[in-house]
Amino acid sequence: MDTVLLKTKLYVPVARPELVPRPRLVDRLNEGLSRQLTLIAAPAGYGKTTLLSAWSAACGQPVAWLSLDDGDNDPTRFLMYLVAAVQAIEANLGQDILASLQSPQPSVIEDWLPVLVNRLDNIARPFVLVLDDYHVMTTPAIHQALTFLLEHQPPHMHLAITTRKDPPLPLARLRARGQLTELRQADLRFTFEETTAFLQQAMGTPLSQKDVASLVSRTEGWIAGLQMAALSLRDREDVSRLIAAFGGSHEYIVDYFAAEVLAQQPGPLKTFLQQTSILDRLCGPLCDAVTGQTAGQQTLEQLRQANLFVIPLDSERSWYRYHHLFRDLLHKELQHERPESVPELHRRASVWCEEHELIDEAIDYALSANDEQRTSQLLNRHARSYFLRGEHVTLLRWIGTLPDALRKAQPSLGIFQAIMLSAAGKIREAELAMQEVDQALSNPDTCPSPDRDLLGQAAVAHALVATLQDDPQAILLYARRALDLSTGESGWRSSVLMARGNAHFLIGDLAACIQDLTEAIEGATASNIPLIVLVTMPKLAQTYWMQGRLNQAAQICQAGFQYMAQRGLARSPMSDDLFTTWGTILCERNDLERAAESVSRGLELSRSGHVVLNQLSACRTMIRVCLAQGNLPAAEEFIRQAEALAKEYGISLRHTSRIHELKIEIWIRQGRYSEAEHELQALGVQSVGAIPLTHHDLYLAYARLLLAQGKWSAAEQTLDRLSDFSQSSGQRRWLIPIQILRAILGLNRQDWPQALSALAAAMELAEPEGFIQDFLDEGAPMIRLLDEAIRRKVKPAFAHQLLNRFSPGRPAEKSIDLVEPLSERELEVLKLVAEGLSNQEIASRLYLSLRTIKFHTSNIYGKLGVKSRTEAVSKARNLGLLSS
Repeated sequence: MDTVLLKTKLYVPVARPELVPRPRLVDRLNEGLSRQLTLIAAPAGYGKTTLLSAWSAACGQPVAWLSLDDGDNDPTRFLMYLVAAVQAIEANLGQDILASLQSPQPSVIEDWLPVLVNRLDNIARPFVLVLDDYHVMTTPAIHQALTFLLEHQPPHMHLAITTRKDPPLPLARLRARGQLTELRQADLRFTFEETTAFLQQAMGTPLSQKDVASLVSRTEGWIAGLQMAALSLRDREDVSRLIAAFGGSHEYIVDYFAAEVLAQQPGPLKTFLQQTSILDRLCGPLCDAVTGQTAGQQTLEQLRQANLFVIPLDSERSWYRYHHLFRDLLHKELQHERPESVPELHRRASVWCEEHELIDEAIDYALSANDEQRTSQLLNRHARSYFLRGEHVTLLRWIGTLPDALRKAQPSLGIFQAIMLSAAGKIREAELAMQEVDQALSNPDTCPSPDRDLLGQAAVAHALVATLQDDPQAILLYARRALDLSTGESGWRSSVLMARGNAHFLIGDLAACIQDLTEAIEGATASNIPLIVLVTMPKLAQTYWMQGRLNQAAQICQAGFQYMAQRGLARSPMSDDLFTTWGTILCERNDLERAAESVSRGLELSRSGHVVLNQLSACRTMIRVCLAQGNLPAAEEFIRQAEALAKEYGISLRHTSRIHELKIEIWIRQGRYSEAEHELQALGVQSVGAIPLTHHDLYLAYARLLLAQGKWSAAEQTLDRLSDFSQSSGQRRWLIPIQILRAILGLNRQDWPQALSALAAAMELAEPEGFIQDFLDEGAPMIRLLDEAIRRKVKPAFAHQLLNRFSPGRPAEKSIDLVEPLSERELEVLKLVAEGLSNQEIASRLYLSLRTIKFHTSNIYGKLGVKSRTEAVSKARNLGLLSS
């Protein structure tokens, strides 16, 4: 079931025909259209929404409107509504984003906003985006995302926000730049003239100037107070006496006048108002369900005609809401007069909403009713839908509201909870959730006869949690249990096959790993479960890659991209590892620019999905790409990011050993041998004994260190151990760098037969599959080896191909001061930088993401050895890379 987006939140509220004109405020709003942001900030009851809705109808630009409420604090839901609101301007805009947000992975909105910004920039005409009641937003990720939108806002878009308090946005910066229009409480107060006009319309008879002045003074122009006064004073003969009788704070005024308004209503209508005050929004049938009556729609229309604080939410006048202050008062009176009825009213609302598939509201009303059993039942029925849509923040919040005893007695909820927590890297919390699941399943009081499917799902969850702990024996144990129980849903079966495949990988049985992963993909494809297909395909490609079968790995990735494109999932977080794995293959083939773009996209998606291991994988490949491009600062930054992530989530050495290896390789090339040696010792590298499956990267670094230190016999022994490891584990991909290091060892010893024999062995493995980067990473020593190979006719064609990669025909005098030549894309970006374009403008010009442009500019700075745009342009001109 897809998320139900409430259309009433996307309609511009209908302006009442009797609205008092406010030209002084409308003029300020019109003037603000040339700026980025209009902020209307004032307490409740100052007419913020009314003013903005009236202006929207006459501003001459299309308006996208989003009325926010507490439930929108889920980042995924906020972005879905934001996209849906903008579709009022352009119907299909961001449809790919909406499709991706329905996918079974959580999303973080700041990683999706660059896509939305690009879509907004493509809208051909000026438009306004309104966020109404922004004060209900409390999630930091949403504030950060809106800040990003403001910082990269298309010039033809204007953002307008209504709020009761200043939001945590860069208001000071916008104010300093002249990009902010502000309307505050003092601006929104009714003047004497506006008050006179309003009271004349509302009451039908004119008041004396003295009475009007008294109301202006006592309400301080507060519109809600004036509206309450007009209703309570209508048709009264003692107006002047009543006006003189009240005073005090705004709250006092509301209570005073609202009590007067309610006192004038017939008993049944007053009861209707109080009972329906529990509702966030109202329609006739829902009101009937709550009140037990049958005239809900007519009553709402009657209230609207009487101007009794109901606001239409759609043009058909099917849905309404009460003015917030009026609703608060009604609810206060309900709690005072009929407190015992409140839970039952919420329960009735919950039942009606569930019957009409408004599940969000059904659960929220059940929570408000303190009906823990109903909340639990609703979550049990609908948790899977929320889980598969990626609304993990909301689902975890709802599960967290259940009392411990009730939550522990619901193993199905605990299973989803554990899987969500483990995907977010919270392994300890996931373990605790599974302990509760096990206790519930074994307790005859809470679960007298658990069915096989539930037991199987619990075993699958255990296997997935154990996968993150790199515990192959536990994975195999739980996988066997899950498959023995033969859980009926193919999605669960494919999940456990994926987990078991990972266990086989960990113990070095790559053939069994490939068999399990292939079966998981076939089952998930047949059952149309894209999540498992797109998560498993890159794992299968990585296994082929580890076997040295790079061509097969590339074919799997291309099949994954075809599957992804057919289902419109290119922006889905579940595609993250596919992009990263494809980038790794491109890096192996020395296609560095495309590799960087693909891995950057994978990293962006894995961050949005909070998939910690995939973030580490992307960082790992980006480090290698940056080193190959000669961009040491960028490589070191990715190392810092990866180490911080691993430390925060307690990630095992299996997932970080390659990062340690690359860091140590940098130290070796910098001559920091003692630091490299200390790091390797701390990580458990030993000069004798078997090489653990998780440590082969570190032993490659160890062999490289021994070579650099001139300890050639020890280096040779380590390479022998690595060769035995690679052969026995089936990880033949590592034979290529092992043989390359043997060749360099022979070169150092001036033993050309050994050097060329090892080089030929490496080339024999690499050439058919397209492995290139391992050779290029070695720099000058490899050039000497390749020159000698050509001279002695050792695989001369491949040797020539590799040498051409070292020096692709660039003029030496133009690049002598460069660590690494600029790629064609980097030159293109550099030229636009020289023209004075911002990163956002360059991204739009080249149809690339802002993140990709930042990556290119970082590379340019590193290769030119500069720290700013000005320095980059100056040095590029001196080198002849740009015309003067």
